[in-house]
Amino acid sequence: MSVLSAETRGAARVFMVPSPTNPYVQILAGCLGAEGVEVCTMPRRLSREWLEANLSERESILHFHWPSYSYTATTRLETADLVGAWLENLDLAQRLGYRVVWTAHNLYPHDCQYPDLQHQARVGLVKHCAAIIGHCRAALGEVERAFGATDAVTAVIPHGNYIGVYGDPWQIAAARDFLGLSSAIFIYLFFGRLRPYKGIEDLITAAGGSSMPGSEVLIAGHPASAAYGRQLLTAVGRHDNIHIHPFFIPDPEVPAYFGAADVVVLPYQEVLSSGAAILAHSLGRPVIVPEVGCLPKMVPAGTGWLYDPHDKDGLRDAMRAALNSDTAKAAKPCLDFAASFTWKDAAAAAHRVYARVMSR
Repeated sequence: MSVLSAETRGAARVFMVPSPTNPYVQILAGCLGAEGVEVCTMPRRLSREWLEANLSERESILHFHWPSYSYTATTRLETADLVGAWLENLDLAQRLGYRVVWTAHNLYPHDCQYPDLQHQARVGLVKHCAAIIGHCRAALGEVERAFGATDAVTAVIPHGNYIGVYGDPWQIAAARDFLGLSSAIFIYLFFGRLRPYKGIEDLITAAGGSSMPGSEVLIAGHPASAAYGRQLLTAVGRHDNIHIHPFFIPDPEVPAYFGAADVVVLPYQEVLSSGAAILAHSLGRPVIVPEVGCLPKMVPAGTGWLYDPHDKDGLRDAMRAALNSDTAKAAKPCLDFAASFTWKDAAAAAHRVYARVMSR
């Protein structure tokens, strides 16, 4: 069994599925270790054999973050079989004495195929949860509206910051030279995995043509599918002022992309919270986001622009407001805001949730 944290002493064991491309679980696990919690690796797909083999006299918690990877396959039939097995294993885990905790980063998977099956799996998860964590109170409300009321412990634990995780942002001249961008133009950056729900086509429409003179857009991230990547390449190809880097951005280059940007645009159509928003603030960049989910709480005054997602001109108006602002002045407020959300605090809050769950 691999251990995510170096610390192995504590009253509880917490199992999590590590993410190879997202540092969230790894950082949280390390800080939980400092709290005296033993954090161990949980397989992506539960099984009777694993659950029985990992039984202990100590309290054990299964803490899920992105559970859909446990029960999603390429075909509907395979997914239905996995959902059935997932629910059976949650039942077994509960009978064996495991406590289930879910941090609701999103309502449904980012690439939500077979929504009825995904809904069934989420309803089953909530039914078995001893605790549900949201990054804001609005997220917990969305979970209840989508999947029904629960008597689980609920808690708000904000997303930790990424200050220092990727290093400091590059100086703008060096960053733009590295990325082949003009030093004299205003740059909007979209950064993250390229997925349909993220509103990238809305960004292309808002910024395309002559609607944003003196500015360019850089879209950076790996497409969720080859077909979607081709679709975005076709859309971007119609506009000289929009560029796309449709590939995974390695960690050492992340500070170059944010260093090159004047503002980060995340025009999500539906979302509970955003790691990209806290990443932007952690690298001193203001953001433009819609008023959905936790995003209004993540963009206080002086750190970006909010817009009404139901206003057809909302995104374009927010982008123009940023274009006509001194975005450099936002660097310190962004960093100060990000610094207020530490992983130490998040781990301490999670530890308190575990204690409440175990005392029930």
